[in-house]
Amino acid sequence: MVYNNARDRIDGGGGGGVRRGGDGAAANPARSLILMVDPYSTGCMVGQEISKRGYPIMAVWTKGFAPEMKSITHVPVSCRDLRYVAQIDDLDHWSLDDLVANIEREASKAARKMGKPDDYFNIAGCMAGGE
Repeated sequence: MVYNNARDRIDGGGGGGVRRGGDGAAANPARSLILMVDPYSTGCMVGQEISKRGYPIMAVWTKGFAPEMKSITHVPVSCRDLRYVAQIDDLDHWSLDDLVANIEREASKAARKMGKPDDYFNIAGCMAGGE
């Protein structure tokens, strides 16, 4: 895919962009990646419900998110078996372009671990996982 900038990737503007939910996501949720931003506490519960429906989840941790907030103490007991296909930290020196590129790289890496092609996942949604 060719993008003019990170906003094109997210909005689908400029003729490029990551395929989004409207192109068959409901037919094959296993390929429809959901980005969950800061999935702790209630976000874990939302993520678990998404996962139960067959959608893979990537955790995206925002800049400055405290490492202790990622600990098991902030994960409800009922969600302790929730697994992410990948997790990524938005690093302080990254631009939006860098974050999007690294999300795509991690999605490709997760697909390869599953024995699937690099472009296996479609980003179908992005949700806030923190209060």
